Amino acid sequence: MTYSSLQQHVIGLIACCCLAIMGSGCTKDVNWKTPDLAWEKPSPQGAGIYPIYCNGAVLLSSYTDGQLCIEKISLKNGRHQWQWCDSEKVIPNLYYNLQPYLGKKVLIIPAKNHTVAIDVKSGREKWRHQLFDAAEAHLEACGNKALRTFYDQKNKMARVVAFERQSGNYQQLFEYPLSDSAKTFLRTPVPIVSKQDTSYLSALLVYTFQKQTTENAILSWRTSKPDTFSKAPIYPDNTNGYGISKQAIVDEGSTYWIASNEIIRWEAEKEEVVWRTDLPRDMLTSRPKLIDQSIYYAGEDGVLYAVNTADGKLQWSTKISGTPSRVFYHKDVLAVVGGGDGLLYLINATNGQLIDKKTAHGHQLSSGIHFQRPMYLGQDHLLVNDSKRWLCYKL
Repeated sequence: MTYSSLQQHVIGLIACCCLAIMGSGCTKDVNWKTPDLAWEKPSPQGAGIYPIYCNGAVLLSSYTDGQLCIEKISLKNGRHQWQWCDSEKVIPNLYYNLQPYLGKKVLIIPAKNHTVAIDVKSGREKWRHQLFDAAEAHLEACGNKALRTFYDQKNKMARVVAFERQSGNYQQLFEYPLSDSAKTFLRTPVPIVSKQDTSYLSALLVYTFQKQTTENAILSWRTSKPDTFSKAPIYPDNTNGYGISKQAIVDEGSTYWIASNEIIRWEAEKEEVVWRTDLPRDMLTSRPKLIDQSIYYAGEDGVLYAVNTADGKLQWSTKISGTPSRVFYHKDVLAVVGGGDGLLYLINATNGQLIDKKTAHGHQLSSGIHFQRPMYLGQDHLLVNDSKRWLCYKL
């Protein structure tokens, strides 16, 4: 068997474990071994969306004969379990950084204004809906429902819709007016559930064409009072169109938002900013990652930052590459692919120390041979894509 340089160079991880005993910051119970290639699978059209972990398997997307397909594969050995394909060939290309809904029995995928549910055990399509003109590419879970914001241009209204995950029955939860004189984004709301009620928080960005001003606010409303909402500013008005660009991270009553180059901690109950931290650049291709008391932020300046959730202070920063992937965490190690250089970075989550950089076999940016941003790290497996195939390593 021919091993890629990812496997050949992973010995550096063992060195990290040795340093752990000497106090480098790696936890002593981390036992990184030289990984064996568990399986590989051709992907001639690239990686597609980020792999979705599902009960010992991963869900991968591809396009076959012009139709979208989702395949379920064992994470352990790469064995095919099922494949669903859009036989009608009406579902458009998926946004690579989308946020699906994954329950115990159903996967729900957003694809432009289509919403499709697939049985995760059998791969059979359960239901699908095509609503309005456009929609957010991110779903949020709330009990047995999946939430999504749609844009009804005909009636000039942004509509938050809740889909019942099994039946596909849906209802409107909230609406907000659109205007011909402005561009409006209403992000899919994040729910905060309590014993008394459920609150919904949605980021609002309104760019007014004539005035060239941008308004940013958090809209909040409750299940008990769906016709009443509050609107609180969260980011300064500006002329550049800057504002909240990512779904919030919810940690009990606290929420964390990314607005341009800021991380903002927002207390839902008090409707106020606890702290905001400025970083040198914005976040475009990645997502914030919350682990324990740290938020990890991979910026467009090619730097990975760790910020303390209690006070917003910077804990450490380390150089990676621009247009980075999402950040993954496994046993005190962070993994991120640099979009600018196609390298896989392994970083100590405690102190930001660079453990190693991996290159794909035959790495050549100009030829498109390099690690792609969509990847997965977890369950003692590392799954990466080198533009031509999926490679899964057992850690």
